[in-house]
Amino acid sequence: MDKKAWLLINIRWTMIVAVNVVVWLTVMIEKQTIPWAAYFIGTGVTILSNLTAIALVKRKKWLREVCFCTLLVDILVHLLTIHYTDGVQSPFYLASFITVIVTSIVLSLPASVIIATIFSILYGLLIFLDYTGTLESKSFFSSQDISKTFASSLVIDRILVLYIIAITSGYIVRQKDKVSEQLAGYLKKETENIIENMEGGLLTIDADGRITTINKRACEIIGLSEDVEERFITEVLPESKKSVVEILIKTLKNGKKIRNKKITLVENAGRKILLEVNTSLLCDGAGNIVGAIGIFNDITQISELEERTRLSERLADIGMIAAKFGHEVGNSLVGIRLFTENLSEELNPDDSKHRYTRKILSEVNNLTNKITQLKDFSKPLSLELIQTDVNNLLKNTLLVAEAGKNTKIKIERELTPDLPKIELDYNQMKGAFLNIILNSIQAMSNGGTLKVSTTLLSLDDEKDSYIKVVISDTGSGIPKSIQDKIFTPFFTTKNGIGTGLGLAIVHKIITSHGGEIYFESEERKGTSFTVLLPFKVEDKG
Repeated sequence: MDKKAWLLINIRWTMIVAVNVVVWLTVMIEKQTIPWAAYFIGTGVTILSNLTAIALVKRKKWLREVCFCTLLVDILVHLLTIHYTDGVQSPFYLASFITVIVTSIVLSLPASVIIATIFSILYGLLIFLDYTGTLESKSFFSSQDISKTFASSLVIDRILVLYIIAITSGYIVRQKDKVSEQLAGYLKKETENIIENMEGGLLTIDADGRITTINKRACEIIGLSEDVEERFITEVLPESKKSVVEILIKTLKNGKKIRNKKITLVENAGRKILLEVNTSLLCDGAGNIVGAIGIFNDITQISELEERTRLSERLADIGMIAAKFGHEVGNSLVGIRLFTENLSEELNPDDSKHRYTRKILSEVNNLTNKITQLKDFSKPLSLELIQTDVNNLLKNTLLVAEAGKNTKIKIERELTPDLPKIELDYNQMKGAFLNIILNSIQAMSNGGTLKVSTTLLSLDDEKDSYIKVVISDTGSGIPKSIQDKIFTPFFTTKNGIGTGLGLAIVHKIITSHGGEIYFESEERKGTSFTVLLPFKVEDKG
């Protein structure tokens, strides 16, 4: 409605200018004096009503009433002009046609008929008073008299034409509005359908930070229900998803788009996802910023594929190194072993040098094991899958870990009962869990709590469900500076102790089972590893 109100205001400014140009041209050509009082009253009232309309439209108050009253003012000004310019012979009755058409456009067909009726009654009354001598019109364009019969005929014809114009224009506008509404409804439905079926999430907010649009995928990613529209985004967003708010608010604050920004979120199911975020500003027709739009694309799989490709390339390099040097070093170690064993046999067991030979043999065995481990890591895993109860697997793993743990460390178990069995390589998966648990125990040298939990997850958007295993500790945590290197082969924090293949092998075992592993850590507070092991929903039970 406010757009139509502004259209009316602009049309009236145009009419004010046009009428004044016509009057002044006529004055100059005909060299006649006009009734200045009536002229200034009519012009002043029109301008004043237009300024009043502008003030009310800006406040978006009583728009229909403002438009109707403004059009009534126009009718009265038309009649005033007709009275001072020859009455029935005045050409300014044509202005009423424009007013009726504008009424049809701005308001409606009934409103245009009402305006036409009001003008017709007042116009007929004005002409009647003129011919009865009660209110004689002023001569301006012509001084020629016409008969009452002819004047009556002119009035009736003009009123009929006015009604025809009112009804015709109103009908045309009504049909146009119907077509526009149908088209707008169709476009809205199609737009909503496109938004709801987007692969990525879409979220829009207004200039105050209220959510105006959100699609289903955005609700899933961000963890919101679909009834959050018109609520402030800062109030409804979970703490773990605040990075989404920051990006959209930053877009609004700086007035700049953000392109290909990558953020990591944790879904309600507990999985970490990598999002690529693009934002843009929403502007109205005048170019004013009215909000911001954010589009979130899940690039987790693409990122994982890229990481696996990079890991495969590294493993290929490792394989080449292992194949080249493993054989040579292995042969040398065999020789060292043979000579050392011969020397050991020749020495008296009580000889101090005999102890040195045993130490050499121990280190040779250790080095041989590391070379074997290196060779094995560079090869694809061979899995021997069996139906496995994950809870029992974890219980047996904890029994091994508890044997040498610090007595100050408390172990908590929160194992969901009746979990479905899934196909695993029992020994390799036990080794993977044991590696994580031992790392957690080593991180709690001064004592703490080790917590192991299992949960069954079922994701709405996938056929697969997951058994979620969480192993957390209250140890020293992992520094942020090295968190992105934890699963990298040969990276270790143990000051030269170990090969740096522990967590890299854990990652390889779990991903070889089609699972996922990720962690959260905070220095001096602890670390939490999450493992997701998939199984088909139809296999449950």
